[in-house]
Amino acid sequence: GLAAATQTERKSALAAVFAKKRAELRQGQAEKRAHEEDTLEQWSGLRIIDRVVRREKWDACMRSKQILPFAKISTSLRPGAGDQVIIGVLCAGPVMSKASNTGERFAEMALTDLAPKGLAKVTVVLVGRALEHWAAPLGAGRKQCVVGSIFGVLNPKPARRAGSVMVTFETQVIRLGASPSLRFCDARTRDGLECKAPYNAESGDGFCCTHARMSHGQRQMDRAGPRRVATAQAATVRRGALSLR
Repeated sequence: GLAAATQTERKSALAAVFAKKRAELRQGQAEKRAHEEDTLEQWSGLRIIDRVVRREKWDACMRSKQILPFAKISTSLRPGAGDQVIIGVLCAGPVMSKASNTGERFAEMALTDLAPKGLAKVTVVLVGRALEHWAAPLGAGRKQCVVGSIFGVLNPKPARRAGSVMVTFETQVIRLGASPSLRFCDARTRDGLECKAPYNAESGDGFCCTHARMSHGQRQMDRAGPRRVATAQAATVRRGALSLR
């Protein structure tokens, strides 16, 4: 009787330990899913932190909207459509400019979709109230235009250049949060300058698409290129000086 009771207690204790571990595992998985949902902008697939717009509010706003793919922006954008949206990460700008023929002020900022394999960029042209709010030095939204910010662009119009869209009102541009995934390539180009092309850190390549396709040796050759040119030029100068003696 005593042995049987002891064995029963051990089984109960073991079952309780397993039950506790299963509960902890389920809780951990639930927390992981909640974290992933909270750090994922589900409409674009971009990772997001420091949300400015609550996820529930943005989801409600996006219902019945069409997300425009960056790579097909010129063919997907419908003039006059009231349900199209672009979502991307600010990788450059905004930069103030002036139209050469009309003198109309405008600004440009570049967004990227951070596609892990072959990202695309779209230039957003700001005019009118959108320019004054987001790009003018004293504009209320100018300080929010930090590289790495995630923006939604609502109902843009086609711009003159391919791969560009235009917005007129400040309410057409919404800052959603920040991207933890944006990086800029520090590999060297053939002229010795840093590449600085944007790329997605989650791709695991550590470089932009162009330099990621290169071997380590090819990237080193590009890095050493200017030194080789300078050495060759110096040797030519020395040979010329010797020939004059």
